[in-house]
Amino acid sequence: MEENGYNCAYKMRTGSNMEGCSIFWKYDKFEFENVYAIEFNSNTKSFIYDRDNVCLFTLLRLKSDRNILFIVANTHILFNLNRGDIKIAQVYQILNTIAYLKNIYSNDKNVNNDNNRKDNFNDISIDNKYTKIISFLCGDFNAIPSSPLYNLITTGEISNCKKLNIKRVNTYYTIY
Repeated sequence: MEENGYNCAYKMRTGSNMEGCSIFWKYDKFEFENVYAIEFNSNTKSFIYDRDNVCLFTLLRLKSDRNILFIVANTHILFNLNRGDIKIAQVYQILNTIAYLKNIYSNDKNVNNDNNRKDNFNDISIDNKYTKIISFLCGDFNAIPSSPLYNLITTGEISNCKKLNIKRVNTYYTIY
């Protein structure tokens, strides 16, 4: 891809699968700022974080306007029809990470920059702040537009939680 004018970032899945997530960009249009990743296998006894899925976050500066930052996230969420709880937890962590990255890279004084956060982003050193931050969430979510998981991604909430069967959160089921 480099001979066609592209750079890339890649994060391999944890475990034995030889696959992962990539993000490609045109290097004449964007300048690389930083890259972060989430591994959903935290080597704890938590049933939520014992999966080999990952999420890659690439931060790119627009070369034509250095005040604009793009946060591009790419993931492949767990595929398991009976584990909607894990899928919700993975998506929730991704959405929170995007919000956190927006906060710490923003030069908006009204943004709450939480520098006391305890996670794998503790060592972030920010050289640049941006007036405009645009985020893209890409990936295979194993969900359809009528699913509660899709609703979480697009609206930030899950509707009708009282009727929600956690095993029917994900792909081909709806809550109705």
